[in-house]
Amino acid sequence: MTEEQMKTAMEKGEKFKIFPKRLIIIDQFRLHPYLLGNLGIMCLAIVLSLLFLGKKSIWLDEAISIAMAKSTWPTLWHVISHGEANMGIYYILLHFWIKIGDSEFVVRSLSLIFAVLTVPTVFALGSRLFSKRIGLLGALLITVNPFFIQWAQGARGYSLVLLFSTLSSLVFVVALQRPSKWLWAAYAITSVIAVYAHVFAGFVLLAQAISLLLMRRKDVPWKGLLVSWIAIAILILPLGFNILTSSTHNLDWLTRPGWKDLVEVFVRFTGEKFLLVLFFILCILTCIKAVRQWFVSKTFRETWRYGLLLALLFVPIVISYCISQVKPIFEDRYLIMCIPPLVLLAGIGISLIRVRFLFIASLVILLILSGIQLQSWYAASGGEDWRGATSYVLSNAEKGDAIIFYSPDVGTAFDYYENRISTLDAFPTVVPYFDRNTYQNVNPVTDIPVGYADGGRLPEPDAALSDRLGGYRDIWLVLSHDQIVNLGRNVQSKIIQNLLQEKYGMPKESKTFPNIRVLMFSLNN
Repeated sequence: MTEEQMKTAMEKGEKFKIFPKRLIIIDQFRLHPYLLGNLGIMCLAIVLSLLFLGKKSIWLDEAISIAMAKSTWPTLWHVISHGEANMGIYYILLHFWIKIGDSEFVVRSLSLIFAVLTVPTVFALGSRLFSKRIGLLGALLITVNPFFIQWAQGARGYSLVLLFSTLSSLVFVVALQRPSKWLWAAYAITSVIAVYAHVFAGFVLLAQAISLLLMRRKDVPWKGLLVSWIAIAILILPLGFNILTSSTHNLDWLTRPGWKDLVEVFVRFTGEKFLLVLFFILCILTCIKAVRQWFVSKTFRETWRYGLLLALLFVPIVISYCISQVKPIFEDRYLIMCIPPLVLLAGIGISLIRVRFLFIASLVILLILSGIQLQSWYAASGGEDWRGATSYVLSNAEKGDAIIFYSPDVGTAFDYYENRISTLDAFPTVVPYFDRNTYQNVNPVTDIPVGYADGGRLPEPDAALSDRLGGYRDIWLVLSHDQIVNLGRNVQSKIIQNLLQEKYGMPKESKTFPNIRVLMFSLNN
Protein backbone atom coordinates (compact mmCIF):
# COMPACT_ATOMS: atom_id res chain seq x y z
CA MET A 1 0.00 0.00 0.00
CA THR A 2 1.32 3.41 -0.98
CA GLU A 3 1.49 6.32 1.48
CA GLU A 4 -1.33 8.03 -0.39
CA GLN A 5 -3.53 4.92 -0.06
CA MET A 6 -2.65 4.68 3.62
CA LYS A 7 -3.64 8.31 4.16
CA THR A 8 -6.95 7.72 2.36
CA ALA A 9 -7.65 4.64 4.49
CA MET A 10 -7.01 6.59 7.68
CA GLU A 11 -9.38 9.35 6.60
CA LYS A 12 -12.09 6.73 6.03
CA GLY A 13 -11.71 5.42 9.56
CA GLU A 14 -9.91 2.23 8.50
CA LYS A 15 -6.65 2.93 10.28
CA PHE A 16 -6.93 -0.02 12.67
CA LYS A 17 -7.84 -2.54 9.96
CA ILE A 18 -4.72 -2.16 7.82
CA PHE A 19 -1.21 -2.18 9.27
CA PRO A 20 -2.57 -1.49 12.81
CA LYS A 21 0.78 -1.32 14.62
CA ARG A 22 2.34 1.17 12.26
CA LEU A 23 -0.75 3.35 12.18
CA ILE A 24 -1.23 3.28 15.95
CA ILE A 25 2.32 4.60 16.33
CA ILE A 26 1.53 7.37 13.85
CA ASP A 27 -1.68 8.17 15.75
CA GLN A 28 0.13 8.31 19.09
CA PHE A 29 2.79 10.59 17.61
CA ARG A 30 0.05 13.15 17.07
CA LEU A 31 -0.33 13.44 20.83
CA HIS A 32 3.22 14.64 21.29
CA PRO A 33 2.57 18.35 20.67
CA TYR A 34 0.08 18.35 23.56
CA LEU A 35 2.38 16.34 25.80
CA LEU A 36 5.28 18.62 24.99
CA GLY A 37 3.04 21.61 25.62
CA ASN A 38 2.05 20.19 28.99
CA LEU A 39 5.70 19.62 29.90
CA GLY A 40 6.50 23.18 28.87
CA ILE A 41 3.71 24.53 31.05
CA MET A 42 4.95 22.42 33.96
CA CYS A 43 8.41 23.95 33.50
CA LEU A 44 6.81 27.39 33.51
CA ALA A 45 4.97 26.50 36.73
CA ILE A 46 8.27 25.44 38.32
CA VAL A 47 9.96 28.70 37.31
CA LEU A 48 7.09 30.92 38.48
CA SER A 49 6.84 29.04 41.79
CA LEU A 50 10.59 29.16 42.40
CA LEU A 51 10.92 32.90 41.77
CA PHE A 52 11.71 34.69 45.06
CA LEU A 53 10.58 31.58 46.98
CA GLY A 54 12.68 32.40 50.02
CA LYS A 55 12.53 36.19 49.69
CA LYS A 56 9.56 36.94 51.93
CA SER A 57 9.57 36.46 55.66
CA ILE A 58 7.45 33.63 56.96
CA TRP A 59 4.11 34.64 58.44
CA LEU A 60 2.44 33.26 61.55
CA ASP A 61 0.68 30.25 60.01
CA GLU A 62 3.88 29.19 58.26
CA ALA A 63 5.76 29.49 61.53
CA ILE A 64 3.20 27.21 63.17
CA SER A 65 3.60 24.70 60.32
CA ILE A 66 7.35 24.68 60.89
CA ALA A 67 7.00 24.37 64.66
CA MET A 68 4.58 21.47 64.20
CA ALA A 69 6.92 19.73 61.75
CA LYS A 70 9.90 20.10 64.10
CA SER A 71 8.01 18.52 66.98
CA THR A 72 8.71 15.00 68.17
CA TRP A 73 6.24 12.33 67.10
CA PRO A 74 4.42 12.22 70.49
CA THR A 75 4.10 16.02 70.55
CA LEU A 76 2.98 16.20 66.92
CA TRP A 77 0.35 13.52 67.42
CA HIS A 78 -0.87 15.17 70.62
CA VAL A 79 -1.36 18.53 68.91
CA ILE A 80 -3.01 16.99 65.82
CA SER A 81 -5.42 14.98 67.95
CA HIS A 82 -6.23 17.96 70.21
CA GLY A 83 -7.33 20.65 67.83
CA GLU A 84 -5.13 20.60 64.71
CA ALA A 85 -6.41 17.54 62.85
CA ASN A 86 -7.38 19.64 59.86
CA MET A 87 -4.30 19.80 57.62
CA GLY A 88 -2.71 17.16 59.85
CA ILE A 89 -1.50 15.11 56.87
CA TYR A 90 0.46 18.14 55.65
CA TYR A 91 2.17 18.54 59.02
CA ILE A 92 3.19 14.88 58.93
CA LEU A 93 4.64 15.20 55.41
CA LEU A 94 6.45 18.40 56.39
CA HIS A 95 7.84 16.59 59.45
CA PHE A 96 9.88 14.40 57.08
CA TRP A 97 10.55 17.06 54.46
CA ILE A 98 12.05 19.48 56.95
CA LYS A 99 14.88 17.04 57.63
CA ILE A 100 16.37 18.36 54.37
CA GLY A 101 16.55 21.84 55.89
CA ASP A 102 14.41 24.48 57.55
CA SER A 103 15.13 27.59 55.47
CA GLU A 104 12.19 29.49 54.00
CA PHE A 105 13.12 28.16 50.56
CA VAL A 106 13.28 24.50 51.57
CA VAL A 107 10.18 24.56 53.76
CA ARG A 108 8.05 26.21 51.07
CA SER A 109 9.36 23.93 48.30
CA LEU A 110 7.14 21.10 49.55
CA SER A 111 4.06 23.12 48.64
CA LEU A 112 5.69 23.95 45.31
CA ILE A 113 5.90 20.24 44.45
CA PHE A 114 2.19 19.71 45.11
CA ALA A 115 1.33 22.80 43.07
CA VAL A 116 3.41 21.77 40.06
CA LEU A 117 1.85 18.30 40.09
CA THR A 118 -1.56 19.95 40.01
CA VAL A 119 -0.81 21.39 36.54
CA PRO A 120 -0.75 18.04 34.64
CA THR A 121 -3.72 16.92 36.73
CA VAL A 122 -5.74 19.89 35.46
CA PHE A 123 -4.56 19.05 31.94
CA ALA A 124 -5.72 15.44 32.36
CA LEU A 125 -9.09 16.49 33.79
CA GLY A 126 -9.74 18.92 30.94
CA SER A 127 -8.60 16.37 28.38
CA ARG A 128 -10.80 13.64 29.80
CA LEU A 129 -13.89 15.84 29.97
CA PHE A 130 -13.43 17.77 26.71
CA SER A 131 -10.23 17.78 24.67
CA LYS A 132 -6.48 18.04 25.04
CA ARG A 133 -6.64 21.58 23.71
CA ILE A 134 -8.94 22.63 26.55
CA GLY A 135 -6.81 20.69 29.03
CA LEU A 136 -3.75 22.57 27.82
CA LEU A 137 -5.52 25.94 28.10
CA GLY A 138 -6.66 25.13 31.64
CA ALA A 139 -3.15 24.06 32.65
CA LEU A 140 -1.71 27.30 31.26
CA LEU A 141 -4.28 29.51 32.97
CA ILE A 142 -3.77 27.91 36.38
CA THR A 143 0.02 28.15 36.02
CA VAL A 144 -0.10 31.95 35.67
CA ASN A 145 -2.89 32.36 38.24
CA PRO A 146 -1.60 34.67 41.05
CA PHE A 147 -3.69 32.94 43.73
CA PHE A 148 -2.28 29.58 42.67
CA ILE A 149 1.31 30.85 42.79
CA GLN A 150 0.74 32.53 46.16
CA TRP A 151 -0.11 29.24 47.82
CA ALA A 152 2.47 27.32 45.82
CA GLN A 153 4.93 29.50 47.75
CA GLY A 154 3.37 29.10 51.18
CA ALA A 155 4.35 26.60 53.87
CA ARG A 156 0.75 25.52 54.35
CA GLY A 157 -1.30 22.60 53.07
CA TYR A 158 -3.43 24.45 50.51
CA SER A 159 -1.55 23.22 47.44
CA LEU A 160 -1.81 19.68 48.84
CA VAL A 161 -5.60 19.83 49.06
CA LEU A 162 -5.65 21.47 45.61
CA LEU A 163 -3.73 18.54 44.12
CA PHE A 164 -5.75 15.75 45.72
CA SER A 165 -9.16 17.35 45.30
CA THR A 166 -8.37 17.71 41.57
CA LEU A 167 -7.09 14.12 41.46
CA SER A 168 -10.31 13.02 43.15
CA SER A 169 -12.38 14.70 40.44
CA LEU A 170 -10.19 13.22 37.70
CA VAL A 171 -10.51 9.68 39.03
CA PHE A 172 -14.24 10.27 39.60
CA VAL A 173 -14.67 11.13 35.91
CA VAL A 174 -12.60 8.16 34.69
CA ALA A 175 -14.41 5.75 37.02
CA LEU A 176 -17.79 6.90 35.73
CA GLN A 177 -16.67 6.38 32.13
CA ARG A 178 -15.11 2.94 32.61
CA PRO A 179 -15.84 1.62 36.11
CA SER A 180 -13.50 -0.83 37.83
CA LYS A 181 -12.83 -1.76 41.44
CA TRP A 182 -9.32 -0.32 41.19
CA LEU A 183 -10.57 3.03 39.98
CA TRP A 184 -13.19 3.21 42.73
CA ALA A 185 -10.49 2.35 45.28
CA ALA A 186 -8.29 5.11 43.82
CA TYR A 187 -11.23 7.52 44.02
CA ALA A 188 -11.77 6.70 47.69
CA ILE A 189 -8.06 7.07 48.52
CA THR A 190 -7.56 10.40 46.74
CA SER A 191 -10.77 11.77 48.25
CA VAL A 192 -9.83 10.78 51.80
CA ILE A 193 -6.35 12.31 51.44
CA ALA A 194 -7.94 15.50 50.09
CA VAL A 195 -10.30 15.77 53.07
CA TYR A 196 -7.50 15.12 55.57
CA ALA A 197 -5.43 17.79 53.78
CA HIS A 198 -8.29 20.22 54.40
CA VAL A 199 -11.83 19.49 55.47
CA PHE A 200 -13.25 21.85 52.82
CA ALA A 201 -12.38 19.19 50.24
CA GLY A 202 -15.58 17.55 51.44
CA PHE A 203 -17.43 20.22 49.46
CA VAL A 204 -15.72 18.90 46.31
CA LEU A 205 -17.16 15.44 46.98
CA LEU A 206 -20.56 17.02 47.50
CA ALA A 207 -20.22 18.86 44.16
CA GLN A 208 -19.35 15.59 42.43
CA ALA A 209 -22.48 13.98 43.86
CA ILE A 210 -24.70 16.92 42.88
CA SER A 211 -23.41 16.78 39.30
CA LEU A 212 -24.88 13.28 38.95
CA LEU A 213 -28.34 14.86 38.96
CA LEU A 214 -27.60 15.77 35.34
CA MET A 215 -27.08 12.12 34.37
CA ARG A 216 -29.62 9.42 33.77
CA ARG A 217 -29.77 6.95 36.66
CA LYS A 218 -29.00 3.98 34.43
CA ASP A 219 -25.76 5.67 33.27
CA VAL A 220 -24.37 5.90 36.83
CA PRO A 221 -22.43 2.85 38.15
CA TRP A 222 -24.13 3.07 41.52
CA LYS A 223 -22.61 -0.03 43.11
CA GLY A 224 -18.99 1.06 42.88
CA LEU A 225 -19.87 4.67 43.65
CA LEU A 226 -21.83 3.84 46.80
CA VAL A 227 -19.12 1.51 48.08
CA SER A 228 -16.56 4.30 47.58
CA TRP A 229 -18.73 6.85 49.36
CA ILE A 230 -19.26 4.51 52.31
CA ALA A 231 -15.52 3.85 52.56
CA ILE A 232 -14.78 7.59 52.41
CA ALA A 233 -17.38 8.34 55.11
CA ILE A 234 -15.92 5.71 57.45
CA LEU A 235 -12.32 6.82 56.92
CA ILE A 236 -12.99 10.53 57.55
CA LEU A 237 -15.09 9.93 60.69
CA PRO A 238 -12.08 10.49 63.03
CA LEU A 239 -11.41 13.86 61.40
CA GLY A 240 -15.04 14.91 61.72
CA PHE A 241 -15.13 13.89 65.38
CA ASN A 242 -11.91 15.76 66.12
CA ILE A 243 -13.11 18.95 64.43
CA LEU A 244 -16.46 18.90 66.23
CA THR A 245 -14.93 18.25 69.65
CA SER A 246 -11.55 20.03 69.57
CA SER A 247 -11.17 22.39 66.62
CA THR A 248 -14.29 24.54 66.60
CA HIS A 249 -12.36 27.53 67.98
CA ASN A 250 -9.91 27.59 65.05
CA LEU A 251 -12.25 29.67 62.85
CA ASP A 252 -13.64 32.00 65.51
CA TRP A 253 -11.64 34.91 64.10
CA LEU A 254 -13.81 34.89 60.97
CA THR A 255 -16.87 37.13 60.69
CA ARG A 256 -20.14 36.63 58.83
CA PRO A 257 -19.54 37.45 55.13
CA GLY A 258 -21.65 39.76 53.01
CA TRP A 259 -22.17 40.06 49.26
CA LYS A 260 -19.00 42.11 48.88
CA ASP A 261 -17.01 39.29 50.46
CA LEU A 262 -18.53 36.85 47.97
CA VAL A 263 -17.44 39.02 45.05
CA GLU A 264 -14.02 39.56 46.62
CA VAL A 265 -13.40 35.80 46.63
CA PHE A 266 -13.75 35.70 42.85
CA VAL A 267 -11.50 38.75 42.55
CA ARG A 268 -8.85 36.91 44.57
CA PHE A 269 -9.27 33.79 42.45
CA THR A 270 -8.66 35.67 39.20
CA GLY A 271 -6.19 38.32 40.37
CA GLU A 272 -8.03 41.62 39.89
CA LYS A 273 -11.40 43.02 38.83
CA PHE A 274 -10.76 43.37 35.09
CA LEU A 275 -9.48 39.80 34.97
CA LEU A 276 -12.64 38.73 36.79
CA VAL A 277 -14.74 40.39 34.07
CA LEU A 278 -12.81 38.51 31.37
CA PHE A 279 -13.19 35.20 33.19
CA PHE A 280 -16.89 35.92 33.66
CA ILE A 281 -17.38 36.54 29.93
CA LEU A 282 -15.54 33.34 29.03
CA CYS A 283 -17.59 31.32 31.53
CA ILE A 284 -20.80 32.79 30.06
CA LEU A 285 -19.68 31.63 26.60
CA THR A 286 -19.15 28.17 28.06
CA CYS A 287 -22.60 28.12 29.63
CA ILE A 288 -24.19 29.19 26.34
CA LYS A 289 -22.33 26.35 24.61
CA ALA A 290 -23.61 23.87 27.22
CA VAL A 291 -27.22 24.98 26.79
CA ARG A 292 -26.98 24.79 22.99
CA GLN A 293 -25.44 21.34 23.16
CA TRP A 294 -28.29 20.16 25.34
CA PHE A 295 -30.93 21.37 22.89
CA VAL A 296 -29.06 19.81 19.98
CA SER A 297 -28.04 16.43 21.39
CA LYS A 298 -30.36 15.92 24.36
CA THR A 299 -27.52 13.79 25.73
CA PHE A 300 -27.11 13.75 29.50
CA ARG A 301 -23.45 12.74 29.39
CA GLU A 302 -22.61 15.65 27.09
CA THR A 303 -24.33 18.15 29.39
CA TRP A 304 -23.04 16.55 32.59
CA ARG A 305 -19.41 17.43 31.93
CA TYR A 306 -20.27 21.15 31.93
CA GLY A 307 -22.43 20.67 35.01
CA LEU A 308 -19.58 18.96 36.85
CA LEU A 309 -17.24 21.94 36.35
CA LEU A 310 -19.95 24.40 37.38
CA ALA A 311 -20.72 22.33 40.49
CA LEU A 312 -17.02 22.06 41.41
CA LEU A 313 -16.74 25.84 41.12
CA PHE A 314 -19.92 27.03 42.83
CA VAL A 315 -20.96 24.34 45.34
CA PRO A 316 -18.01 24.85 47.76
CA ILE A 317 -18.41 28.63 47.57
CA VAL A 318 -22.20 28.72 47.96
CA ILE A 319 -22.37 26.08 50.71
CA SER A 320 -19.58 27.65 52.80
CA TYR A 321 -21.13 31.09 52.30
CA CYS A 322 -24.54 29.87 53.50
CA ILE A 323 -23.07 28.07 56.50
CA SER A 324 -21.15 31.25 57.35
CA GLN A 325 -24.40 33.10 57.94
CA VAL A 326 -24.70 30.94 61.08
CA LYS A 327 -21.12 29.86 61.79
CA PRO A 328 -18.48 31.85 59.83
CA ILE A 329 -16.17 29.56 57.86
CA PHE A 330 -15.88 31.58 54.63
CA GLU A 331 -12.26 32.28 53.65
CA ASP A 332 -10.75 32.43 50.15
CA ARG A 333 -7.74 30.20 50.74
CA TYR A 334 -9.95 27.42 52.12
CA LEU A 335 -11.69 27.38 48.72
CA ILE A 336 -8.55 27.03 46.58
CA MET A 337 -9.95 23.79 45.10
CA CYS A 338 -12.33 25.98 43.05
CA ILE A 339 -9.46 27.27 40.87
CA PRO A 340 -9.19 24.22 38.50
CA PRO A 341 -12.87 24.28 37.41
CA LEU A 342 -12.65 28.05 36.99
CA VAL A 343 -9.66 27.91 34.63
CA LEU A 344 -11.14 24.97 32.70
CA LEU A 345 -14.42 26.82 32.18
CA ALA A 346 -12.42 29.82 30.97
CA GLY A 347 -10.36 27.52 28.74
CA ILE A 348 -13.54 26.22 27.13
CA GLY A 349 -14.70 29.79 26.57
CA ILE A 350 -11.43 30.72 24.85
CA SER A 351 -11.57 27.61 22.64
CA LEU A 352 -15.02 28.68 21.43
CA ILE A 353 -13.55 31.82 19.86
CA ARG A 354 -13.26 30.72 16.23
CA VAL A 355 -11.60 33.85 14.87
CA ARG A 356 -7.88 33.14 15.19
CA PHE A 357 -6.93 36.75 15.90
CA LEU A 358 -9.52 37.12 18.67
CA PHE A 359 -8.52 33.76 20.16
CA ILE A 360 -4.85 34.76 20.36
CA ALA A 361 -5.69 38.29 21.57
CA SER A 362 -7.92 36.98 24.37
CA LEU A 363 -5.31 34.50 25.55
CA VAL A 364 -2.50 37.08 25.41
CA ILE A 365 -4.55 39.63 27.38
CA LEU A 366 -5.26 37.05 30.08
CA LEU A 367 -1.59 36.09 30.29
CA ILE A 368 -0.37 39.71 30.39
CA LEU A 369 -2.84 40.77 33.11
CA SER A 370 -2.05 37.66 35.14
CA GLY A 371 1.66 38.39 34.72
CA ILE A 372 1.16 41.92 36.04
CA GLN A 373 -0.59 40.56 39.13
CA LEU A 374 2.18 38.00 39.60
CA GLN A 375 4.74 40.80 39.49
CA SER A 376 2.78 42.59 42.21
CA TRP A 377 2.83 39.44 44.32
CA TYR A 378 6.58 39.01 43.93
CA ALA A 379 7.22 42.67 44.75
CA ALA A 380 5.03 42.68 47.87
CA SER A 381 6.82 42.51 51.20
CA GLY A 382 4.58 39.73 52.47
CA GLY A 383 1.90 39.65 55.11
CA GLU A 384 4.11 39.77 58.19
CA ASP A 385 7.78 40.67 58.51
CA TRP A 386 8.85 38.41 61.36
CA ARG A 387 12.38 38.30 60.00
CA GLY A 388 12.68 42.08 60.39
CA ALA A 389 10.92 42.21 63.77
CA THR A 390 13.07 39.45 65.25
CA SER A 391 16.26 41.00 63.92
CA TYR A 392 15.27 44.34 65.44
CA VAL A 393 14.67 42.87 68.90
CA LEU A 394 17.85 40.75 68.85
CA SER A 395 19.91 43.77 67.79
CA ASN A 396 18.65 45.96 70.63
CA ALA A 397 17.76 43.64 73.51
CA GLU A 398 20.16 42.77 76.29
CA LYS A 399 20.47 39.60 78.29
CA GLY A 400 18.08 39.78 81.20
CA ASP A 401 15.32 41.62 79.32
CA ALA A 402 11.80 40.16 79.18
CA ILE A 403 9.59 39.74 76.13
CA ILE A 404 5.81 39.36 75.99
CA PHE A 405 3.97 38.05 72.95
CA TYR A 406 0.38 38.86 72.14
CA SER A 407 -1.02 36.57 70.92
CA PRO A 408 1.23 33.91 72.48
CA ASP A 409 1.44 31.81 69.30
CA VAL A 410 3.38 34.58 67.51
CA GLY A 411 6.30 33.48 69.63
CA THR A 412 6.72 30.55 67.23
CA ALA A 413 7.72 33.00 64.47
CA PHE A 414 10.26 34.65 66.81
CA ASP A 415 11.64 31.25 67.78
CA TYR A 416 12.14 30.35 64.12
CA TYR A 417 14.16 33.47 63.30
CA GLU A 418 15.89 33.62 66.66
CA ASN A 419 17.37 30.19 65.97
CA ARG A 420 18.45 31.28 62.48
CA ILE A 421 19.70 34.82 63.21
CA SER A 422 21.13 34.90 66.71
CA THR A 423 24.51 33.43 67.61
CA LEU A 424 24.42 35.01 71.05
CA ASP A 425 22.61 34.09 74.23
CA ALA A 426 20.86 37.47 74.36
CA PHE A 427 17.28 36.54 73.59
CA PRO A 428 14.96 38.03 76.24
CA THR A 429 13.14 35.78 78.70
CA VAL A 430 9.60 34.99 77.53
CA VAL A 431 7.01 36.01 80.12
CA PRO A 432 3.39 34.97 79.43
CA TYR A 433 0.86 37.76 79.73
CA PHE A 434 -1.66 35.33 81.29
CA ASP A 435 -1.58 33.39 84.55
CA ARG A 436 -0.22 29.87 84.03
CA ASN A 437 -2.00 28.66 87.15
CA THR A 438 -5.36 29.55 85.59
CA TYR A 439 -4.54 28.23 82.10
CA GLN A 440 -2.39 25.17 82.71
CA ASN A 441 -3.26 22.99 79.71
CA VAL A 442 -0.74 24.46 77.28
CA ASN A 443 -0.32 23.57 73.62
CA PRO A 444 3.36 22.49 73.48
CA VAL A 445 3.86 23.94 69.98
CA THR A 446 2.10 27.32 70.01
CA ASP A 447 2.22 28.01 73.77
CA ILE A 448 -1.55 28.58 73.80
CA PRO A 449 -3.79 26.71 76.26
CA VAL A 450 -5.62 24.01 74.33
CA GLY A 451 -9.18 25.17 73.67
CA TYR A 452 -8.27 28.75 74.61
CA ALA A 453 -10.84 30.33 76.91
CA ASP A 454 -14.61 30.27 76.34
CA GLY A 455 -15.74 31.28 72.86
CA GLY A 456 -12.35 30.91 71.23
CA ARG A 457 -10.85 33.91 73.03
CA LEU A 458 -7.24 34.00 74.07
CA PRO A 459 -6.49 33.83 77.81
CA GLU A 460 -7.36 36.99 79.71
CA PRO A 461 -4.45 39.30 80.66
CA ASP A 462 -3.13 38.74 84.17
CA ALA A 463 -3.87 41.74 86.39
CA ALA A 464 -0.68 40.93 88.33
CA LEU A 465 1.48 41.00 85.18
CA SER A 466 3.52 44.03 86.31
CA ASP A 467 4.31 42.26 89.60
CA ARG A 468 5.64 39.21 87.74
CA LEU A 469 8.00 41.49 85.84
CA GLY A 470 9.74 42.63 89.01
CA GLY A 471 13.21 41.36 88.06
CA TYR A 472 13.31 42.91 84.59
CA ARG A 473 14.35 46.43 83.68
CA ASP A 474 13.43 46.42 79.96
CA ILE A 475 10.28 44.78 78.60
CA TRP A 476 9.68 44.06 74.91
CA LEU A 477 6.03 43.79 73.91
CA VAL A 478 5.33 42.20 70.51
CA LEU A 479 1.81 42.75 69.18
CA SER A 480 0.35 40.94 66.19
CA HIS A 481 -3.08 39.53 65.29
CA ASP A 482 -4.41 41.73 68.09
CA GLN A 483 -6.98 43.72 66.11
CA ILE A 484 -9.63 40.98 65.86
CA VAL A 485 -12.60 42.87 67.26
CA ASN A 486 -15.10 39.98 67.33
CA LEU A 487 -12.86 38.06 69.75
CA GLY A 488 -12.02 41.09 71.86
CA ARG A 489 -8.31 40.84 71.09
CA ASN A 490 -8.08 44.58 70.52
CA VAL A 491 -9.34 45.08 74.07
CA GLN A 492 -6.95 42.51 75.54
CA SER A 493 -4.03 44.11 73.71
CA LYS A 494 -4.91 47.51 75.15
CA ILE A 495 -5.20 46.06 78.67
CA ILE A 496 -1.68 44.60 78.44
CA GLN A 497 -0.27 47.92 77.27
CA ASN A 498 -2.04 49.77 80.11
CA LEU A 499 -0.67 47.32 82.69
CA LEU A 500 2.87 47.95 81.45
CA GLN A 501 2.40 51.72 81.26
CA GLU A 502 1.27 51.84 84.89
CA LYS A 503 4.68 50.55 85.94
CA TYR A 504 7.05 51.68 83.18
CA GLY A 505 5.33 54.71 81.68
CA MET A 506 5.04 55.25 77.93
CA PRO A 507 7.11 53.01 75.62
CA LYS A 508 10.70 54.13 75.29
CA GLU A 509 10.95 52.70 71.76
CA SER A 510 8.38 51.74 69.14
CA LYS A 511 8.91 50.06 65.80
CA THR A 512 6.31 49.00 63.24
CA PHE A 513 6.71 46.19 60.73
CA PRO A 514 4.06 44.83 58.33
CA ASN A 515 1.26 43.63 60.66
CA ILE A 516 3.61 43.67 63.67
CA ARG A 517 4.31 46.28 66.36
CA VAL A 518 7.25 46.13 68.76
CA LEU A 519 7.15 48.29 71.90
CA MET A 520 9.94 48.57 74.45
CA PHE A 521 9.18 49.63 78.02
CA SER A 522 12.02 50.55 80.36
CA LEU A 523 12.46 51.62 83.96
CA ASN A 524 15.08 54.07 82.66
CA ASN A 525 12.35 56.35 81.23
